[in-house]
Amino acid sequence: MMVEISVASTVEVDHAVKQNAAVAIGVSGGKDSQAAALATFAYLDAKGHVARVL
Repeated sequence: MMVEISVASTVEVDHAVKQNAAVAIGVSGGKDSQAAALATFAYLDAKGHVARVL
């Protein structure tokens, strides 16, 4: 099942993602931060990001 995910971003972040900059995701372990991390992974995949994600 495909789920469309909407992620808020900025021009600077979009540019960095296009340049395949490394991405660090901070999570607390709670449901909200886990959902945000999963949405970020989906966003990066959709943008063709291939650099390191921490």
